[in-house]
Amino acid sequence: LVANGQIDHTHIIFTSDNGITGGEHRLDGYKNLLYEECSRVPLYWVTPEGFTGTRSRPLANIDATAAIVELAGATAGRVLDGTSLVPLLSDPKAQWQNASLMQCGQGVGLSTDDYRYITWKKTGEVELYDMKNDPYQLDNKAGLADYADIQVALASALDALTGCAGGTCRWTGSFPPPPRRRG
Repeated sequence: LVANGQIDHTHIIFTSDNGITGGEHRLDGYKNLLYEECSRVPLYWVTPEGFTGTRSRPLANIDATAAIVELAGATAGRVLDGTSLVPLLSDPKAQWQNASLMQCGQGVGLSTDDYRYITWKKTGEVELYDMKNDPYQLDNKAGLADYADIQVALASALDALTGCAGGTCRWTGSFPPPPRRRG
């Protein structure tokens, strides 16, 4: 890219496939689940300006797709569900969504800065994790009084995003803060 004079016009993107469980959650060898081990995917993006900062925001692969289409000056052949993450590439404080929809064959869920909320289709079970205090998703808070307001807000956001299409696949509403830890 340097030798051909293209480096100043090139975005370098590195990502990977989703992860796999290796005994976490008593599951071995599952890839397509909504737990952190299966769903967190690295995305490294170097802009022509040489951006090297870190962003930790709720986003999905479809947001990267929308950004690539935008940066290429292309038009997608169908309506894209993602929101272009181009604003985040240059401004870490750019307004962004507060939740990202997660889907797999077994369920649907939301990922936010603070929470992971999952509903399983077959059983109807609900899982709610406080990701700041329980990053390994070991302590399900669903149904607990301390998390009732949070669960209602997450369920409402999930309901709004499930089945969304195009520009409606964006949640900018807020969520209650996690309860204070009792010491």
